[in-house]
Amino acid sequence: MSNLPLIILSLCLACATSEPVLRYSLSSCNSLTPVHVNENWQYPGGGDDMMDMDTDMVLFQSPTKSRDKSPPYNIHIEFSQYRRNREYTIRLETFEYYDSFLLQARGQEQADGNATLVGWFVTIPQIGKDLHCLGKRKSSVVDKGRPIRLGNLTFTWRAPPTDYGPIKFVASIVSGDEYTVVETEEVTFNTFPVSIRGCGREMSCFRACSTSPTCDPEESYFMVVMYLSGDKKEVVISLGGVVEDETKFIAIGFGDNKQNLENMDLSACYKQGQNIKLGHYLVENKFGPPFLHRSS
Repeated sequence: MSNLPLIILSLCLACATSEPVLRYSLSSCNSLTPVHVNENWQYPGGGDDMMDMDTDMVLFQSPTKSRDKSPPYNIHIEFSQYRRNREYTIRLETFEYYDSFLLQARGQEQADGNATLVGWFVTIPQIGKDLHCLGKRKSSVVDKGRPIRLGNLTFTWRAPPTDYGPIKFVASIVSGDEYTVVETEEVTFNTFPVSIRGCGREMSCFRACSTSPTCDPEESYFMVVMYLSGDKKEVVISLGGVVEDETKFIAIGFGDNKQNLENMDLSACYKQGQNIKLGHYLVENKFGPPFLHRSS
């Protein structure tokens, strides 16, 4: 009987070890700075426990912020204004893979130095999770901490029902042992549709709806709100609507006869190219042309 070679294969199963990586947590909400976490490779994306900074962390330096003036990351948006309760698409784009991210919409910084987080994210990528920063639910999004390469991601953000003024979308992104902060240009607040809080009490309100006799302000295509100024000496009128093209306009006027538009002093919003213009005119009657008002 011939001797058959005996081949023995040995498998060495290494014990799972914790490896320090940079990730985002609630402590990152204000500073946008990632922190070291224990990532247990036995459980992909597992161990989000913060490392003990008072013991062995002297071996790890604080996270380094990248000084790259042309980072490979970008926040892409296709709007320059936001409106109450509207939803917008936000894209985190890159031409290099990265390890972790934090995404927020921020308003003007508060007096105490804390960030002002605006709106909330209604849809996020499967690899993301909500982070309830500064007590505001779904105000931020981070990755789940999986040991994978991250690329382009798409989010849906919902604007708040109140005016926060100009905002920016801000992302902090980790690659290796560095992080990069990128942000958009300022996105200003569009007052249409105007708030209806106080209608029927402190304000007179009118809105035109295309689908039903009544509708939410954000579903109206024309809206007027009037109220007295603080000193009760002036009437403040907020006018807004949808101007689809240069043949359409919205206007409000004051005159002697609403049916014939006699001696009608009116203000009109109209579209000129890509811009919305406001004009002040005088109309003698409904058959005559609008004349540019002297006070324009």
